[in-house]
Amino acid sequence: MKPLSCRLLIPAAAALILSACGPSPAPAPTAPPVEATTAPPTATPAPPAGIDDLSRIRASGTLSVGVSADYPPYTFYNSDLQIDGFEPALINDLASRIGVKADLNDFAFDGLTAALQLGQVDAVIAALSVTPERRELVDFTSVYYIGADAVLGRANTAPVRSVTDLARRRIGVQRGSVYTTYLQRNLVEPGLSSPSDIFQYADIDAAVRDLQDGKLDYLMLDRLPARTFAANSNNSLVVLAENLNPQRFAIAVRKGSNLRAALNDALLKAQNEGKVADLIEKYLGIARDEIEPVPPPEPEPTPTPAPPGPTPTPAPAPCVNGARFVADLSVPDGTQFQPGQAFQKGWRLQNSGNCDWAASFFLGFAFGNTPAAQMSGQPTRVGRVVPSGQTADINVNLVAPAQPGTYQGFWQMHDANGMPFGERIWVQIVVPGAPTPVPPPPPTPVPGISFSANPTVISQGQCTTFSWSVQNVQGVWFFPQDQPWQNYGVPGVSSQQVCLQQTTTYFLRVQFNDGSVRQQQITITVNPAVSGPVIERFTADPAQITLGQTVNIQWQVSGSVTRIAILRNGAAIWDGAPTTGSYNDVPQSAGSVTYAIQAFDASGQAVQTARTVTVGDPGSQPPVINAFRVEPTLITQGTCVMISWDAGGGTRLVRIYRNYIVETELAINGTQVQGSGLQDCLPPDATGQVGYRMLAFNAQGQSVSRDVVVTIARPAPR
Repeated sequence: MKPLSCRLLIPAAAALILSACGPSPAPAPTAPPVEATTAPPTATPAPPAGIDDLSRIRASGTLSVGVSADYPPYTFYNSDLQIDGFEPALINDLASRIGVKADLNDFAFDGLTAALQLGQVDAVIAALSVTPERRELVDFTSVYYIGADAVLGRANTAPVRSVTDLARRRIGVQRGSVYTTYLQRNLVEPGLSSPSDIFQYADIDAAVRDLQDGKLDYLMLDRLPARTFAANSNNSLVVLAENLNPQRFAIAVRKGSNLRAALNDALLKAQNEGKVADLIEKYLGIARDEIEPVPPPEPEPTPTPAPPGPTPTPAPAPCVNGARFVADLSVPDGTQFQPGQAFQKGWRLQNSGNCDWAASFFLGFAFGNTPAAQMSGQPTRVGRVVPSGQTADINVNLVAPAQPGTYQGFWQMHDANGMPFGERIWVQIVVPGAPTPVPPPPPTPVPGISFSANPTVISQGQCTTFSWSVQNVQGVWFFPQDQPWQNYGVPGVSSQQVCLQQTTTYFLRVQFNDGSVRQQQITITVNPAVSGPVIERFTADPAQITLGQTVNIQWQVSGSVTRIAILRNGAAIWDGAPTTGSYNDVPQSAGSVTYAIQAFDASGQAVQTARTVTVGDPGSQPPVINAFRVEPTLITQGTCVMISWDAGGGTRLVRIYRNYIVETELAINGTQVQGSGLQDCLPPDATGQVGYRMLAFNAQGQSVSRDVVVTIARPAPR
């Protein structure tokens, strides 16, 4: 689990490996070792106080800048896969005022201060908050941005004292804002919230409307607009918290560097000319009259005279991890691979720090321009000690994604505890568009079964209609690949529209009166959309319920989108929905219910995806057990298990027993057909095997059961 707001609250120096800001120790990756080669050491020691960095930078014409390009809108990779954002634009402007060009280098955030100490960069600009701890390691320029956040809620909402008070609640944010990243890192990644709890909006006004309508619990945004929305809400909205995510950002340089004064002069001119305000408005979306004022420039530090008497010997500084890109060994940028093609990408990295790399250090995936950019790559261990100054060749096995496009995945080094450090590297490939596919032949006719689809080749987001006709049989099921057919019972004569994002095979399963089963299949080929909105995810679960149960709808839309609508049987239940969100719906009648999402582009054209849920009459359907889990299934004496379950069909009553009804009936004995978190602690002297049974009953007393066996082992002797 990651701690709260590591980026903002603690020093980033790898020289101080602070366990409070690191992830939990990662299991050692099992990839094969890599080859280490020797190169002359190039690690640069930290400069002494008063060093003249400015003359060297002006002589070279280049200001080397460390950034961390995973923090939009401050710094990120744009659609052209170039480093962009508020901070790159600002440092480029300041460098030009000094008379040089900024050279931006992407590092793991936790390794930025180490890169500064090792001389890999001259300055760091990376949403770096000024803290007393960091002042011990670096010098800071004047503050270039102060961000003050707020949490907006309805007047009767519980107060918010910390970010953990937002856990498991529906929180709205503006799409692409810093608060999206903040909530992802501080709630989703530690497991405090689900990704579907974060509702991302293209239009903040729509988020305020949904907050007032009760579709959201909280809205996180900048402080000044939050106060304005509250003041204009007729007392329906209030500001519940401020400064959960304090931001007082400055540029870091090496201790004693005269670069600090030059950057301060350039920054003051940029502020006085309104250039900084222009960039804040452009990248952060904050109007000029809403920008928080920054404090006046701090005076340049005056050297403190040494006290009389002998100078105590300082304690040796801890060594610092570093990594520097040397060369690509294979797969130049832009190499083309066919969908699903396996390949190996190799890099040569130098240990640019003054610590040896241990054999357990590894190269791991950081992020990509799309989720598929990881390309199935797994962490790859160094496999041997790499001394300071030497290089290591690292090769990672990858697989090209199935869909056409350009994919760029970023990787970074990690120490044995999983702490990232060093310069990021990347692999960039192109999966070309497939030629127009030949429509698959119709399914082989089966006597008594009519099954067809029109059309069988569509674009992403488009729909096709399946039709079938089967009579005088015991049962019919229509279902997509990789789904349990039992949950998809349908009438013998019917049709169904489906809207798809990827190529999918659908099956029609028929059980005849003599007990024999025949199954036909049709594959719908989906070509990638050329432009506009992309529906990355749309689910409606569970697929089969009884009347009165809840359907949970979740979605995620990317690309150019202006409006989103969530539909039930063609009628909008949420028009103007966020680009990422969830919704709970309770159908009011039995039968088939079709949920759909429509994502509109600027021209009004829409892509659509649909999911069908079967709503059964609890008085007639047999009970169905969708899931029954008891975890773990191997425990030691005196420990507990956790039980979760999910029943459907006509289930009206659920019972869960230990030891198959013989010994103990557990707490669940009622109409709670879905649940999780039921804990059962076994007697401390229990050994051998214990059985758990779940029974599901419908209103007529029909029942089904499922069993799970747990093995109890004696504790190992000490």
